[in-house]
Amino acid sequence: MFSELISDLQETARLQASLEAYTQDYHNLILYQTSVGTGLEAFNTPAGTLIQTGLATKYPEHFQTGTGLEGLTSLIKELKEGINGLKKTLTGRKGFIKQVGERTLGKIKKTYGNKQWVGDNTYVTGVVSVQALAPLGAKNTLTDVTRAANTIAGDYSKTTGKTADDVKQYVNKARVFLKRMKQCKTKEELKTISDELVKALPLPKQAIDYTVPTLKLSSGATEYPSLTGDEVVVLSRVMSACVQQAIDIENRVEELYNSPYAMEEELTDWLPETIPVEAVKELLHRLNYTAVIDPLFTQAEGTCSRIVTLCQAIEQWIVASIK
Repeated sequence: MFSELISDLQETARLQASLEAYTQDYHNLILYQTSVGTGLEAFNTPAGTLIQTGLATKYPEHFQTGTGLEGLTSLIKELKEGINGLKKTLTGRKGFIKQVGERTLGKIKKTYGNKQWVGDNTYVTGVVSVQALAPLGAKNTLTDVTRAANTIAGDYSKTTGKTADDVKQYVNKARVFLKRMKQCKTKEELKTISDELVKALPLPKQAIDYTVPTLKLSSGATEYPSLTGDEVVVLSRVMSACVQQAIDIENRVEELYNSPYAMEEELTDWLPETIPVEAVKELLHRLNYTAVIDPLFTQAEGTCSRIVTLCQAIEQWIVASIK
């Protein structure tokens, strides 16, 4: 599996290098075509002869010496088609968004958010089918899709953010009982405080809502007008904002997940040898990080997965609009 991954990465690097080289040639030839005028005589200079020879050597199947600007125009057209084909190979016909994270955020900015990348593409006209956008419950306009996406991602983020707040407050309350228990010398004292703990704090899954957020949306449009390059850039900002919210969720949960306040060692290593761990079982049920933090981590993963699905749906509109 690892060798397959390396092979895939090498192939991706090769395609990326080809894409960059062809794109540079394309832009240089556009500049040259604009500057030299029209007709075969535009190449009737030593420099023109060298350029023709170079192009014929590099692109023997697409350019022959002596064809002048007509041949150059044809080559430029074929280069653009080749560039678009490579872009689709690199991004995949279904898009490249597979997960949230800084890498995805960077790739969105380099492609859909990059005016040069967007400008190098050719766009279809008319209406495109985007079934993945139907669950958003939006009308088939850029404004409605943007509003729906921002609302959905924002609600997801708020839900998991509230759960994180609830977890922190819960743990802080339980730690008050931990502090009191550490002063105990006998099992009887521990039992008294443990009974108080049970009455004051239900178990985490009873006190905290760890449910992965879902939104009940009416079915929205499935047919959308093809996007322009400028509209692709607008949607790139929408997706970037959604991905950033997911990154913020992950960071916040990681901060709680890695905090020392809920480690089991802290909950038991102070016990005298004469008192068994069983005496603090109710405290363990309420402060052990596997009981309190793990469900939050699971909720955050579900939230981020839903944000990925949301971004993938938007990305399909972009992919469907590009020839």
